[in-house]
Amino acid sequence: DAEMAKLIDAAMPALSDRPSPTVIDQARRNAAARAKFVKTCEMLDAEQVHELFGSSAKNRAALAARWRADGKIFAVEYKGRLLYPAFQFNQQGRPMAIIGKVLAALGSAVGPWQTAIWFTASNAWLDGRKPVDLLDSESAEVLDAAADIAEPVTH
Repeated sequence: DAEMAKLIDAAMPALSDRPSPTVIDQARRNAAARAKFVKTCEMLDAEQVHELFGSSAKNRAALAARWRADGKIFAVEYKGRLLYPAFQFNQQGRPMAIIGKVLAALGSAVGPWQTAIWFTASNAWLDGRKPVDLLDSESAEVLDAAADIAEPVTH
């Protein structure tokens, strides 16, 4: 029995390896924000981006992949698939120019999910309005708000 107890103790993870309650709480909030985003935003896979643009290319994933690699659009990974928020595209199925500019302004400071949620959350720099609602009408202000995120805080 004593040997078995030692083996069981050795096989169990150390308490120090467990995430703190703060980290677990943040993960829950992030999961809730992502779930809300997916429920409230129209999402497209690469094939749907291909169709929206009206591409006749045989490789139905290449267009979205190229635009993403060029920094014109972004995708979030959801359940093993890359999904593209539809608000990035104009009526002709092309990436909106402001999206690429915002992505460049955010740079590597913000990951894909943070970017997605940034676009759809109220923003103090925009008087509580959401960047996604201002892409056409106030794109310069949206770009300024994005640049503020990437700018390091100085004291």
